[in-house]
Amino acid sequence: MKHKHLLPVVALLLGLACPPLFAAQELRAVLFDVVPFSYRNDAGQIVGLHVDKIKELAARAGYPAHIELTSFARIALLLEHGGADLTIGFETAPLMRAADRLGPIMYGSSILLSRQPLTGPLPGVLQGLRLGRLRGGCFELQRYRPQLQVLHELNNYSSGLNMLNSERLDAVCGTDAGLAYAVEQAGLNPADYHSLVLTRDRAFWVFLSRRASPAVRQAVEQAVGEMAVPQR
Repeated sequence: MKHKHLLPVVALLLGLACPPLFAAQELRAVLFDVVPFSYRNDAGQIVGLHVDKIKELAARAGYPAHIELTSFARIALLLEHGGADLTIGFETAPLMRAADRLGPIMYGSSILLSRQPLTGPLPGVLQGLRLGRLRGGCFELQRYRPQLQVLHELNNYSSGLNMLNSERLDAVCGTDAGLAYAVEQAGLNPADYHSLVLTRDRAFWVFLSRRASPAVRQAVEQAVGEMAVPQR
């Protein structure tokens, strides 16, 4: 046959142009690396409260979950440019610009953890304090910035506790669950610390990339609808 030698080339091109209809697609989730929400345990496994939520969401949506841990700042970039399908987090300006908000699916409170009691109303109680927060976290502190002496960006809660215990910070801002876990893991006595609620019952939302495929979007929206908790 005159063009017999071209058949393999044509078949290859057709295969590239028409991928298998039922090729498995993963639900790509990116999460902030912070205990107890999403982190690697001693065995190298990615675990945590938000990891469990992602796995449940993926199962409901009918997709296998692929979860990666990354920095807080990089999450919004990945969602905006289609490098990931979704994340779980508090509402922030970068996430609202990069993705659509669904949910909420759980709640947590932002607190100030200190060695000495913090008493009095906001923002007066913050006057002259040296505070630490995880990079990009506790966004509500921005409006109180003029009252603060220092707002230190932390890489993790452990370093914040070390600075607090060595009196280099007056308080550490974070989630109630995250700070409680950090105190426990450090072998510290919770009774040695005081907490002041900064924002009660902050919602954790699913942020879905606007570049997600229509099929993924429909499945995720339905799954989140099944998992959503009433707004408080």
